[in-house]
Amino acid sequence: MFYTRLFKLTRPKFIPPDKIDEDFYNEIKDRLKTEPDFAFESDIRFWETYKYITIVFIVFLISLSTLFVLSGPGEDKYPFFYGPAVFLVIILFFPVRYFIVLMVYLAIYFKNERKFHAHFKRVLAGSDNFPNFIDNFYNGKYAEQLPLNEYFYENDIGPIKGYVDDRNIVSDIAIYRYARSPDRFIILSQNEEISAFIEERAGWLAIDRKDKARWTIKYSVDIPCIYGNKKLQSRMELA
Repeated sequence: MFYTRLFKLTRPKFIPPDKIDEDFYNEIKDRLKTEPDFAFESDIRFWETYKYITIVFIVFLISLSTLFVLSGPGEDKYPFFYGPAVFLVIILFFPVRYFIVLMVYLAIYFKNERKFHAHFKRVLAGSDNFPNFIDNFYNGKYAEQLPLNEYFYENDIGPIKGYVDDRNIVSDIAIYRYARSPDRFIILSQNEEISAFIEERAGWLAIDRKDKARWTIKYSVDIPCIYGNKKLQSRMELA
């Protein structure tokens, strides 16, 4: 989609932040004592992030409104306004459609972010000390996420699959067949043992964060996951 690259947009998805340290715990603990209604700011600044495509959406609405106002028997009296309005509605239709989808994702992002902050403050307020907080907070859906490693791989994936199956850690890897003749794979791993096993073998190369292949795996349905946990692609952060 050319307009996603034109505006440098990605669909937002809330990912819990890195594990906090004891200094941050104590800082927020003390702050909540003096400011019970304290609220965290969102990591997304709407206007700073989406101002250009929002302006496009506003221009589209103005153009569409102009068409409705001018439509009818007298439309030929205002060719200077009618023609440009039609042109803008046509060329802005697809970016606006993406904007609407983007706003749906953004609403889900803000909802999940607020739930995370509320849960964080509730557990923190009820904790006696930092270790107690860690034990109660970092479990279930908020369990600490390990870094996601991304590889190009040109070798037999059989040994990797065997290694993963033997240790029952298939949820920590995703393998995509990226090309044939010769076979070339993209592998995502969030497990240090899997990553170490891959890097001990020949044929791997870390994927550059600017490589377009990352966009392909993140959003394309043409390259399905052939093994492992396809949900790992949602954790890919695109520059």
